[in-house]
Amino acid sequence: MSRYPKLTVLSSAINKPTKYLAGKLQSGNDNYVTHSYRLFYSWLNYVFNRVDENRIKDVGPDRVAAEWILRCGGSVKFANKKWLSDYNSLSDGPRDTFKLQFIDANETTITDEGLRHVTFLKYLKSLNLSRCHNITDIGIRHVSGLHQSLTKLSLHGCSSVTNAGLLSLRQLKLLEELDLRDMQSLKDEEIVIGELKSNLPSCEILSGVMSKVSIDKLNFYLDNAVGCYYSTTFDVRNNHLHKLCYNEVTSFTSDPSVIEGVDNSTLADDPTSQKLSRNEIEEYKKSGLAGMDLVEKLVENSSTFDTKTEFSRVKYIKKKFKKYSNRVVIRWPTARVICRNYWNHAPNKICHLRYDTLAQLLNMADVKAKSKVIVVESCQGLITGAIMERMGGAGIVIQLHAGDMPTIGYSIANCNFSQAQMDTVLYLSLRQISNLESENAKDLLSKTDDTDLEQKDETNNTQESPEADSDVNSKQISFDKNQRIRMEVKAKKHLLTYNLDGLIIVTKFDPLPILKSLIKYIAPSRPFIVYCFLKEPLAECYTYLQEHQLAVNVQLTETWLREYQVLSNRTHPLTMMSGTGGYLLSGIKIDSGCDHKVIKNNETVKDSESNNTERVTNAVLVDNSTSSNDTCVDSHMLSKKRELTEEDRTETEIKKRKANCDT
Repeated sequence: MSRYPKLTVLSSAINKPTKYLAGKLQSGNDNYVTHSYRLFYSWLNYVFNRVDENRIKDVGPDRVAAEWILRCGGSVKFANKKWLSDYNSLSDGPRDTFKLQFIDANETTITDEGLRHVTFLKYLKSLNLSRCHNITDIGIRHVSGLHQSLTKLSLHGCSSVTNAGLLSLRQLKLLEELDLRDMQSLKDEEIVIGELKSNLPSCEILSGVMSKVSIDKLNFYLDNAVGCYYSTTFDVRNNHLHKLCYNEVTSFTSDPSVIEGVDNSTLADDPTSQKLSRNEIEEYKKSGLAGMDLVEKLVENSSTFDTKTEFSRVKYIKKKFKKYSNRVVIRWPTARVICRNYWNHAPNKICHLRYDTLAQLLNMADVKAKSKVIVVESCQGLITGAIMERMGGAGIVIQLHAGDMPTIGYSIANCNFSQAQMDTVLYLSLRQISNLESENAKDLLSKTDDTDLEQKDETNNTQESPEADSDVNSKQISFDKNQRIRMEVKAKKHLLTYNLDGLIIVTKFDPLPILKSLIKYIAPSRPFIVYCFLKEPLAECYTYLQEHQLAVNVQLTETWLREYQVLSNRTHPLTMMSGTGGYLLSGIKIDSGCDHKVIKNNETVKDSESNNTERVTNAVLVDNSTSSNDTCVDSHMLSKKRELTEEDRTETEIKKRKANCDT
């Protein structure tokens, strides 16, 4: 069924003659053909955007406005209903049930004449007119009439709107968000934005030029992704994201049928089976051919595609589509997603830490809410971010860093952590660990008063370099001196309790000196984990722990991962797999000195108990000797035997031997 059934005959009747006319006149007058196309599309836009006042009286302005947006390729949402993007999905009903609240006309063909529809709307809250190049100042004046309901307006990329049109928006007193980015016709932007802010004090105005995002070979803007759900699939077209519907995403993902007795054993699939050369494929890509269109070209020029099984054909199409498509899926930034992307593209930035190794590391360290963990890492903040994600804002993370200034990785800066989660991290330099033992604990506790810190560093705070607060998104955290001192004092205070819950070391440096200096700060019976891509540094740590008897259950393990393809009658391990995910040294700390004291105390207790039992038995024997005359001789002999020394015993044994010899 056609998307616009009322215009099916019109578009099909005009399209063929126009193409025929263009082909006939292409060799003659190209300017005339271009002019004909422009006239045709101008007339078509007029038909799509004209206001039918009689239909407004019949079905109401909200339904007519929805029909107008859907005809032009946009999306709408009524109150208490789902988003609609298909013209045929509009259902019939009484006019009171249609209360249009949201309009998404991003990159559509709406014009100033079509914006007359919004002047009749009473419930519209959000209007997205991003990159609608046919809109001018006249259409913006129609939008300014929505002063009783509109709270969000986007004019991002509207190249035909000037200063005069924007100044007419001062009437929208309920406006909370206004997007004015990438407006090419806007002059004296600061003056216009200042005028709007003075009249709309509660409105957040977005301005400037939005930077591009680069992923592999794709460069695009993220403006169209704002407001969409995570895990939404987009297609990159002309450096912009275009949201795909469910049918477009799952168009060829159905499972193929497997025919018994048919296989690819006789198939010789080599590079020579593809007739298109690499240069020809690149030419297709430069001409704008991508996605399924390019895959169809590859299928047509493949000499072995027809001889493949049905399963192999679907697998071939999926493989080629994944390679040549420009689709992007934006996912929620979790530790697993970030680790997996780093592992696939830049594993050296996270010390070659694989995502399954990260999961085992967190599990062995027993990271949970209200834990107090020491972290030393060189993984772009990945380990600290994963711990913060598990703790959920309850606990303490003491991150030790090299250098004087605390650093933060992209994993923490781009994970949308709340302020409560960010406050759980305390930064401290590794250089201050060596001087931590020499500091007086009483002096350290006296530094915890915030007022004293502010008075002490009030003069020094003005001497800070202005570069500290220059860039919020940089790797270096912009803390002032008071904040750094507070965090350092809190971190030292927690370390000097010697009662922390765990130690995690994932660094590019030699882990042995770090382990020696930090293992004493965790409490007994608490775990510690050391990761390294190589085995030799961990073997040295293992030997050190065994020689000094600092831990039990010390294990040096290597994680192993292999992915499987799980399909009906086609389940098998993948042929390509990673060689190693690094090595983990884990153990549980013990206090060896305390254990020796316990053993000595137990031995002294046993000796005292044995002496007491001997005294009790002697007292019992004496009591028995006085109670009866019959046992008096026996008790007297026993008491004499106990009084014999070692010398007497040896003399008696010698006499017995002589008597035996004489006999």
